[in-house]
Amino acid sequence: DFVQVGEGGQLLATGSGQGGLVQVGGSWQNSDPRVRQASQTWMQPGSFVDASSTVAGDGGTVVIWSDVNNPFGGTVAEGTLLARGGTASGDGGRIETSGAFLMAEPELLDVTAANGLAGTWLLDPYNITIAAGAGANDISSVPTGGGQLFESSSSNSRVNSDNVENQLRGGTNIEIATGAGGAGGGNITWEAGASIDYSNKASLLTLDAHGYISLKSDITTGTGGLILEAGAGYVQS
Repeated sequence: DFVQVGEGGQLLATGSGQGGLVQVGGSWQNSDPRVRQASQTWMQPGSFVDASSTVAGDGGTVVIWSDVNNPFGGTVAEGTLLARGGTASGDGGRIETSGAFLMAEPELLDVTAANGLAGTWLLDPYNITIAAGAGANDISSVPTGGGQLFESSSSNSRVNSDNVENQLRGGTNIEIATGAGGAGGGNITWEAGASIDYSNKASLLTLDAHGYISLKSDITTGTGGLILEAGAGYVQS
């Protein structure tokens, strides 16, 4: 029901060759049926996950997941998430943060490579809003004697636009994708007042909505560009 990695907790899968694999609460896009899905997953501040290559090799894979089809579940990612490429050679790895409710505010997220291409950060909630600054969300205290870490609804997932911009400026490719979750779901809303600019970088930003995309802020891209994909057939701007 509930997977928690607390302050001081460390999950390490580093190596001098390829980076390893760390899966918390599920597999990449639920692709491995052997990995059971958590209803709720919480990476607390002060927690640490590292699947980097330390010398020569590509960064590995980190998955912080909860069942995206559970409307009462969700994922909170607030710790450090690393999947760096090797210092001598290799590309950056990939990190996924997914859940029907998603609060993705990691203290540090890094999929870069000193001598290779940057990796990818995938965010996959039900609906998602990208907005400026910190905002209210429906997270309560750690459950005691059972109960929920948080109650979620289909419209609460939220990502700070500053976090997106900082990652893009750092060379990270970002994909924000929404899955099918019922009628009227799977939308991406980019609120007004949350403009970003990564014009001097080669990072790629992809917005891949199962539903529609509502884009109300400016996005200034670099050579990596911007991809908008809306399964409902339209992008509103």
